[in-house]
Amino acid sequence: MTCALVTYRDYFTPINRHKGTKTESLHQYLIDLAEALDEEVKIINTSELARGKVDLDSFDSIVIFEHPTSSIHGPLGFTTPSIDVHVSQLQAILQFKKQVWSCRVEHEKWEKWSATMLKRALNPRTLDLPWPNKKELDSLGILAMEGNVTEKYEQVRLARRDWAIGDSHATMLWKPGRTVEAIFGKTLFSALRDGLEIYSPPDLERAHFCFGNIDLRHHILRYPNAEQMVMEMAEEYVKQARSLAKEVSICSLLPEINPERKLKKAYWHKGTPSFGSPKERSIVAQMFREALRNYSKGTNVTIIDPPESIKGDEWFKEECLETNGLHLRTDCYEWSAETKCHRPEFTFSPVS
Repeated sequence: MTCALVTYRDYFTPINRHKGTKTESLHQYLIDLAEALDEEVKIINTSELARGKVDLDSFDSIVIFEHPTSSIHGPLGFTTPSIDVHVSQLQAILQFKKQVWSCRVEHEKWEKWSATMLKRALNPRTLDLPWPNKKELDSLGILAMEGNVTEKYEQVRLARRDWAIGDSHATMLWKPGRTVEAIFGKTLFSALRDGLEIYSPPDLERAHFCFGNIDLRHHILRYPNAEQMVMEMAEEYVKQARSLAKEVSICSLLPEINPERKLKKAYWHKGTPSFGSPKERSIVAQMFREALRNYSKGTNVTIIDPPESIKGDEWFKEECLETNGLHLRTDCYEWSAETKCHRPEFTFSPVS
């Protein structure tokens, strides 16, 4: 039995970007979906489906999946394809006559999206496209809700006793048998304010946390006393994390990005790609690392460092970063769900 993973909203069900964080995370979720459905699941590229390069009828079922980052508006969300591609893709999904599953698709979001589609169908510029009508959208919505496997999917993820939790960089900590909860755009400051326990299931054997790189790039140096802020955050980080699993690891911050590197606007904040000088941020990163190490002494918390293989003299090695991005390329992960490769040279190691 083979299931096709498709999307109903107008973003690519990627292969969004080769060796990119979002694509890798989708492959990680794919493993969870396959286990929940007890079927092989294959990602179907939106544009290939729309242009007839993929025949959905060759599959036993489809699962309409709401990728977690699709709820993020603007450049952090998924790339929007051309309208004609999106409409053709929708028609291919509507014509599918076998089992329709859905995962993470909420009724309220579907209703809002359907209303948007019906408005677009009246736009003079796109009026001639083969838009679905309300009856067709409602029928597909009923099928999707009846085939909702979100609970099974979450049960698969929650059953694991080994979790990696953090911002989008947490994706790089995935390995077989581990669940990753990567919350795109989440700062350490807000995660601590919310309480790390709300992102972590109970009774974990191992938990791995990866927050703080956004804070370093954009926020810490805006405080009047950055050193005090670092100490307070490091102390609270260890305090909250240590109670969430028998064994806990916290990633120290990633290497500095070369200031000459061109970054996508998605990573800018308040009109700038970063705040403070590279030297100032490097000092803060080292200060934070040492504070984490000091506060974790005598606890169940281990501080882990990024591998030397991704570091240049002062920066990330250029070839280890996504194009115009600041995430580690997926071929520089220790484990990759997309390629099924294990690269021990990219292991995050305990601070000595």
